[in-house]
Amino acid sequence: LSSYFNFHHLAIEDCVTETLLPKVYDFGDYIFLVLYGARWGVEGRFATNEINFFLGPNYIVTYHDFPSRSVKHARERCLKNLPATIRGADFLLHEVLDCMVDDYFPVLDRFEKAMEGLESEVFADPQKTTLNKIVVLKKEVMLLRRSILPQQEILNRLSRDNFAVIGAKTGVYYRDVYDHLARISEMADSYQDQLSGTLEV
Repeated sequence: LSSYFNFHHLAIEDCVTETLLPKVYDFGDYIFLVLYGARWGVEGRFATNEINFFLGPNYIVTYHDFPSRSVKHARERCLKNLPATIRGADFLLHEVLDCMVDDYFPVLDRFEKAMEGLESEVFADPQKTTLNKIVVLKKEVMLLRRSILPQQEILNRLSRDNFAVIGAKTGVYYRDVYDHLARISEMADSYQDQLSGTLEV
C-alpha cells in the first residue's frame, strides 16, 4: 500500500513503531493522522488502541495492531447509508472518528460505576486492597486524560486549518467530534478530582 500510494517513509515508520502522542502531518496531497481509540487491555483495565490514518482526496487507509470497532462501525454505516461514501473521503474519515470517540462513552460509564463502588467500600469497610484499587483507577483516568487532550488539538486543527483534502463543508462535522472530546476531557478531570477526594477519605 505504501508503494501504491507513495506514502512518506516517516509516516510508515510511525505506523510500524509505537507512537506516544497523537499527531497530524500534512503532506499536501494527503494527510497522516495518529489517533487513539478506547479498548480494554490486560485484566479488564482501560487501554488505548493506536490507529493510523492516511486521508487522500478519494481514499482512506487505516493501519492498526488491534481490531478497530470504529472502523468496523463506519464500514457498516457506509453499507447501510450510501450517501456517507458519496460525500467524499473526508466525510468518511469523520464517520470513523465519530465512532471512535463514541466508543469512549461506555468507558466513562464503567469508570463511574467503579468509582461508585469504591466510594461505598471506603465508607462501609475499607481495606488495604481498597487503596490499591483507587490508585489503579487513578492511573487509568490519567491515561484517559493523556490520550484525550492532544486529540482535542488534532480535531481542532482538522475543523479549522486549511487542509487540501478536507472540504470546507466537512469542517463543521470535525468540530462536532471535537466538542465530544471536550466533554470527555471535562468528565475525566472530574473523575480525577473525585478519586483524589476518595483517596483522601
